[in-house]
Amino acid sequence: MTTAGSVEFTVACTPGDTIKLYSGISLLGTKTCTVSPETLSMTVPLTDGVFQIATTLSDATHTESLYSPSVTVIHDQTTRSAPGTPDLVDSSDLGTFNTDNITSNPQPQFSVECIG
Repeated sequence: MTTAGSVEFTVACTPGDTIKLYSGISLLGTKTCTVSPETLSMTVPLTDGVFQIATTLSDATHTESLYSPSVTVIHDQTTRSAPGTPDLVDSSDLGTFNTDNITSNPQPQFSVECIG
């Protein structure tokens, strides 16, 4: 899972090969292999969603290989709300009042409200 708009992939290749990165039939990036393994960045940013990413290699005669096995990439740029303020659980609050947030408990427990 990623929130980055572009993801890098490392591909084993033969120098001189052309590496193509696909999601289905959509071309996401291309690069000429100079050293193996080669790192390839996407040139098309991802939108939110689930993508099956695969590569092909083309040799000097431009013969393109079959698709590699795909890897699933989940892209999610949804803005998350900040968690609530931690609160010492009453049973861990050993102060004069169970609401004063004073404790001598060496392993206190806290509750935190998570929204969204």
